[in-house]
Amino acid sequence: MIPTLILIIALGATIYGSYTDWKIREVPNWISYPLIGVMLALRLADYAITRNLTNLTYSLATGGVFLVLGLLMFYTGQWGGADLKILTALGIGFGSLLGPIFPKHIAPWPFGMTILMNMLVVAAVYSILFGFGVSYNNKKVFSETRKSMKKFEMPIVLALFFIGCSLILYDRIFFMVALLAPLWLLMRYMKSVEKICLIRTRSWKDVVEFDVPVENLKIGRKILQESKDPNGFTLEKLAECRKLAKSGKLPKKIIVKWGIPLIPVYPVTILVSIFVGDLLYLLMNLAIVS
Repeated sequence: MIPTLILIIALGATIYGSYTDWKIREVPNWISYPLIGVMLALRLADYAITRNLTNLTYSLATGGVFLVLGLLMFYTGQWGGADLKILTALGIGFGSLLGPIFPKHIAPWPFGMTILMNMLVVAAVYSILFGFGVSYNNKKVFSETRKSMKKFEMPIVLALFFIGCSLILYDRIFFMVALLAPLWLLMRYMKSVEKICLIRTRSWKDVVEFDVPVENLKIGRKILQESKDPNGFTLEKLAECRKLAKSGKLPKKIIVKWGIPLIPVYPVTILVSIFVGDLLYLLMNLAIVS
């Protein structure tokens, strides 16, 4: 009963969060914070019924690790606040397998690692498709990608790829080495997509809390809002900027970052992890067999 509740509630919350993320690039706190509490309550209820301390320990430890990873991504400007909250909730809810549903391909490492690795795989595929979708007819993106790469990068990337492919039959770890090359190139490309395509020019009445300006917002030498602040505008700062724009001290419009809506990655990750299993482990085994 409890594993089914964890699955249903996690899917429901992340699917609705995906909708709001697509629509307004924001997930309400009334979704993300309660999801953490509900996942924790269900895990404690499972322990009260089964007295399985190992499962509870794995769930709490995974939630803690996911929280640290989420905070790291947040404060480096890679994620929004909703991403780290939902990741933490999934770490608690799916830190260990409870059954009765078991995935087809179970890896030899903790299930929390499967959730994390699957999320990275799904996020990579999703981001690539999204990136190509918004940039396929924009030649500036390819030009920016070429300019962003140092002269020595391409030879190193190609060398890693050929070394990994050549040695993959000796040890499956070289499968990861071979993956580094295309992943690095895709990362460079996606940075260019973010710079060229994922920005919006908005009037101040349309700027919302947590929006982040592309460049530091200044009046003279005074910085009103830093572009590297992952928290973006507060409501108080927005009110101040709107007054300044109305008085002519700031431009009437501002360019803000319009990131990739990543929340849809979470329900897909849950479904893949529960019903398929560990994608990386599956790919590694397929590479060895072939």
